[in-house]
This record gives sequence, structure tokens and C-alpha cells, in this order.
Amino acid sequence: MAANGVTAAPDARREAREALARGDYRLRDVAGAHDDQSRRAATAYNETILLEQPYITPENDLETRLVALARDASPENVERFERALLEGPLYIVTTKEGHAASSQGGRVGLPVWTAPMADGTVVAVLFTSERRIAEALHNSDGIYWIALKGRAALEVVRGKRVMLNFGLQPPAIWSAEQTERMLEMPAASTPQS
Repeated sequence: MAANGVTAAPDARREAREALARGDYRLRDVAGAHDDQSRRAATAYNETILLEQPYITPENDLETRLVALARDASPENVERFERALLEGPLYIVTTKEGHAASSQGGRVGLPVWTAPMADGTVVAVLFTSERRIAEALHNSDGIYWIALKGRAALEVVRGKRVMLNFGLQPPAIWSAEQTERMLEMPAASTPQS
């Protein structure tokens, strides 16, 4: 790479495309970059990963609804997605201590993995499956997670901005106010036989 950073972005984009071909969607730490050239390269790498990776192939109802919503944000698709979010399982990445506490029934104050956004805000991260955790946190050791029914998971992240499937396409991001609105939705009724 040239010292002036001219080749930093093209090299970073090439490296990102190679990572995509391997199925590695991990992002680089822009904030931890040591100089402007490294920050520009990390930013170019991350943009390439986020913009060029393919949509996930849905493996459950929530993922099917997420992809449908990304392709068509109609009110019907929003409602179907929110219902699937509330009713299906959601996966929370937590700490070793959080995992241990949750296995004993504790959810109050459960540590939840957060991620920085480009605008400087932080989001609580949820995933749609174990597989999506593995894809997003590729080769990361020591990952602790718990699965909760969607409504219970939203209770854990209540009051926070939330991202579903961080680092994957398509993501979904919603506000704390949207979480509150979803939690106020009545639970789906079960059909009587």
C-alpha cells in the first residue's frame, strides 16, 4: 500500500471480496485503526462487505419474513415480520456470566452484545438463529448465547435501539419506541380444536 493511502481502498475492497468468497462477513474495527490510512482502508473494507454480500437464504419463518420485508416494505410484510419476531426464537449473544445467569432463569440486567453504528450510536444485537451468529462472528471463540422466545428477547433489550442479524444481509434495525409498540401487540391466539 502506498503511504499516501491511494491504494488503501482498492486493496481493502479486493480483500473484502476475497473474504466474501470464503463466507467471512466479519467487519474490521475502524475505531481501533492507528492512522487515517488504516481507517480509510477499514471503512472501504466494511462498506464492501456490507454492500456486496448476498441476502441470507432463509432457514426459518422469521428469516423468510425478514427477506420479504427487505424486498417489499409493505404494511402487510411489516406486520408479518413483527409477528414472526414476537413469536419465534431470537438469539442473544451475551457473556459467560450472562449465559450462566440465564440458565438459572435470570434475565434482568442480562448483558447483551452491542455494536457501534456509523452514526456513532450503539445497537443491541439479536440474531435469527445459531447459524447467523456463527456467520456474523466467524471464527470467534468463546461466544455465549441464549435463545428466547421473541417477546422475551425484546423485553431484555427494551429501551435500546436494536439490530437483527448484525453484519449480515438483510439486517433490520428498529428504535426503542418500535420495540415498545411491538411489545404492546397482543399475543397471537392459538387455534381452538
